Amino acid sequence: MTAVKAELSLDELIQVVSDRISSITGVKLGPKQYTLVKSRLTKRLRELGGFSPNKYMQFLRNNEGTEIAALVSLLTTHHSYFFREFPHFEFLAKSGLKQIVKEVKAQGRNKISIWSAACSRGQEVYSLSMFLNYHLPLIDPSMEYEIFGSDVSQDCIDISNNGVYKWKEIKTIPAVYLGRHWSRGTGEISDFVKVNASIKKSTRFAVLNLLNFQNYIGDYKFDLIFCRNVFIYFEQAQINKIVGNFLKYLQPHGEVYLGLSESLMAQGLSVSHIGHSIYVNEDYVRRRNIEVVPEYADPHVQPQFSVDPSDPVLSPDKEPDFSTLDRAIRVMAVDDSPTVLKLIERILSKSPDFELVGTAKDGLDAAQKIKTLKPDVMTLDIHMPNQSGLDYLRTNSSPHHPPVVMVSSVSREDANLALKCFEHGAFDYIEKPSLQNLPLLEDELCTKLLSAYEMRHAKKAQVLDLDRSFQKSPIINNPNQKLRVVYAHVGQREVLYSLLKQFKAPQPPTVVFFEGIGNLVDSIKNEFSKHTVRVEELEDRMLSTLEVNRIYFADAGVMHDSLLSAQSPEQVSILMLGKSSQTTINRAMKWRKAHIIIEDLSMFSKMETQKLKFADEVVPLTSFSYESDKCLSEEGEESAA
Repeated sequence: MTAVKAELSLDELIQVVSDRISSITGVKLGPKQYTLVKSRLTKRLRELGGFSPNKYMQFLRNNEGTEIAALVSLLTTHHSYFFREFPHFEFLAKSGLKQIVKEVKAQGRNKISIWSAACSRGQEVYSLSMFLNYHLPLIDPSMEYEIFGSDVSQDCIDISNNGVYKWKEIKTIPAVYLGRHWSRGTGEISDFVKVNASIKKSTRFAVLNLLNFQNYIGDYKFDLIFCRNVFIYFEQAQINKIVGNFLKYLQPHGEVYLGLSESLMAQGLSVSHIGHSIYVNEDYVRRRNIEVVPEYADPHVQPQFSVDPSDPVLSPDKEPDFSTLDRAIRVMAVDDSPTVLKLIERILSKSPDFELVGTAKDGLDAAQKIKTLKPDVMTLDIHMPNQSGLDYLRTNSSPHHPPVVMVSSVSREDANLALKCFEHGAFDYIEKPSLQNLPLLEDELCTKLLSAYEMRHAKKAQVLDLDRSFQKSPIINNPNQKLRVVYAHVGQREVLYSLLKQFKAPQPPTVVFFEGIGNLVDSIKNEFSKHTVRVEELEDRMLSTLEVNRIYFADAGVMHDSLLSAQSPEQVSILMLGKSSQTTINRAMKWRKAHIIIEDLSMFSKMETQKLKFADEVVPLTSFSYESDKCLSEEGEESAA
């Protein structure tokens, strides 16, 4: 290490650290990565006690071995998730895996060898293991597999070996592959799951530098090498060197998988392109007379392997039907949120795999339209008017119905709704994020729709054991320390009546504020009481003694600020019906510890768009009660067990 400069700036420290880590790992840490390095390195300085750049350089000199390892993990960890870039799994399921099995057997082997060459935290390895655990026995029950996962980061390898992930990560896995491969943690890790031996036993992990891995691999040969979304961090000369070395450790029939946005065809390497960012040795293509797929062709075109026509064909009740379509998969979306429907349309329009052939606003509407639209797969919400998604499944689910992927704001763990959807025939389940973050839905939606369609004839996934271990029902604990506030217009009485009827005990006090109704409060209260919703008019004497399971009506201009001064609840759920004036918005924003839910009106005016900036949830009225109960529940929900 060189001597420490008298006064080192943060920018100079970033440059020194970037150069050092780049020289060790080959990972490019240049100007484009400056913000990432600065953010992570600054955090590291804080963790060490607020080190200055000079003090950190001295610390690095004194602890070079351990700190360099820490920096490698800190600066080279890349984002990943389960079943990322699903078209590669689709390729394997349709044709690639059968061809690999055939070649492995021809060599007299009974084990497929796979290398995940930049496995990050292990999601790719376990995705492949779940996938092979399902498909391989259907092709050849005698065939086994082993997966080697490597990464330059020791932290990533430790996480991969441990095989523990948050439950919310696991929920993105297509249900048909989830199976019985995961177990819930207990105690402090009850929100986590751990990989079971069923998919762990065939994996191993090691720290490995892609620029210098030959000594570790020895003379081992792989049938499949996955190195996806990594080369963007390397220089072109380094990429050529890495791929050239990959080919030395690849079986003659072996395949190399890069990220879907990565290509090798312009690099002068002796490889041929047989699928979207999938490459094999040129010699193998010539010897086997395999059709080469143009680099920029439809990403899901399948190569024509020379398969023996006498090979047994597996029956469709066992083997998924992965026949290649000559058209896009037809999707019907069912949701009472016009905004969600628009977003699904936008997502599907970006993929050549899908065509949105129609939408429906509830279950009854869907039952009529499905007859003429004839979709291949359906998305279905739970909370909808006229007929809910659960009731639709109860009425219409059958072996001949297109596979249904639930897309709902209801938590997947909800014992009364989500799990019953599985029981009544739902193929898979997606939890909507908040409306502001709905674009996060894109990858999971496309993956699960594709999986549901192509596995439609397969045996239904056994997912309920793990799901049931997490099952919960919304229970509002300590309702006397919480409050629900509803802002409504006097003309919304029918909608409000329907909403208030949905609140079931135990409930916190609920105060409904109308704007400028003055003496009409008493008459509106009496009107609701006739409809079996017991309501009281809010008075000054009640402000500090609101009772649980009670509903109060008040004029906002008269009582709002008085209630605000008298109450300091631990949690406040605010529901805003319809369009709201700026005055109402300002009032809502005065509440501390408030979770604000506004109505999804789709075509937001300028004022409505402003509301999106402070709202926590934007949902249709049919979801108001559920979302409000969920936010008032302790930790979202209380276990039903």
